[in-house]
Amino acid sequence: MVESLQHRKGKDALETIIKEIGFVSLQEEDLPRVMTTLGQRDYTADILAFKGGKIYVFEVDGKKGHFTPRDMVKMKLRDTVLLERFGIKTVRIKTRDLVGRKKQPVSLIIEDIEWQLSRQTTGKRHAITTIEAVR
Repeated sequence: MVESLQHRKGKDALETIIKEIGFVSLQEEDLPRVMTTLGQRDYTADILAFKGGKIYVFEVDGKKGHFTPRDMVKMKLRDTVLLERFGIKTVRIKTRDLVGRKKQPVSLIIEDIEWQLSRQTTGKRHAITTIEAVR
């Protein structure tokens, strides 16, 4: 799938924001291949980030591939598998909140990131903490 200019700009904007709050990041990183209820899946993170010895996934959700009921189920499944199997929390920010005329102030994006992370708890005792473990 070809990435839109808006999506690219959204990823760049989000990466700048998360770096401001202490994350180290990489764009377009492959995640572990996992077996799900939909079969075996390969995933690529928009942004793979590290902070405090933990790994996080940041996704920029635009119109393409993120709004049909099926898309929503697939995203929820992916996020759940990453959290439960690997202890990786996922943050999703809409493209329109990051770029364009209606973009949100950075302070609100940071609040949203913190809120999303605070709502996710892992049952995983041994969360992955290195990029080598993800690959």
